[in-house]
Parts: sequence; C-alpha cells; structure tokens
Amino acid sequence: MSTSSQSGRAFPHRTLGRLAAGGTAGLMLLLGAAAPAAAASLPSCASISHDVGLANQTIYVKNNCSYDLTVRVLKLGPVANPCFVVPARQKVGWRWARMWKYVMTERC
Repeated sequence: MSTSSQSGRAFPHRTLGRLAAGGTAGLMLLLGAAAPAAAASLPSCASISHDVGLANQTIYVKNNCSYDLTVRVLKLGPVANPCFVVPARQKVGWRWARMWKYVMTERC
C-alpha cells in the first residue's frame, strides 16, 4: 500500500471553479451543515479519515475496493476542488492549510 499526498495549491486557479466551490460551500453553510461528512455516494469499501495538524489538515481516502475511485474533497477557500483518483487498494491524502474548513468528500 502506498500513500501519496497532493497539495491543494498544485492545481491551476480557475475563476469558474472557485465560484462553484465557493457557492457549494456557502450553500452548505447557509443550510446549516455543521460537521464534516462523507457523501453517501462513496462505496462501503472506501473509508475517509481527517487529520488536523498545527498548520495543515489532511483528508485520507483509503480505497479497499477492487476498482479505482475518483473523489473530490470539498473545502472552503480560494482554491478549486479538483477530482483525484484513488487507485484500488491504496490510500491517498489531500492536504491544505488548516484555516480553510473541510466540508465533505464526494465521488466525482
């Protein structure tokens, strides 16, 4: 099993992506989404863990399925929320600054 980490700052900024991400996160806050949650569309063979450090936070998606998963970590902040692939039977991490609140993880 390998672990890789991708930085939220490694992807190009797109105004439309930022607006969509901000709109989704803003809507969730408006509707009262209090705690981070995993989307119902993730299969039962995948698990999510959230690690918060002093300066950064990381979401790990562990894929115990026999097929690859494509997921997106939704968070508040100025960076778009791109989809990334979690290969079968591997764990992938997505890290960003602690100041941007984690909203949820969903399947793309």
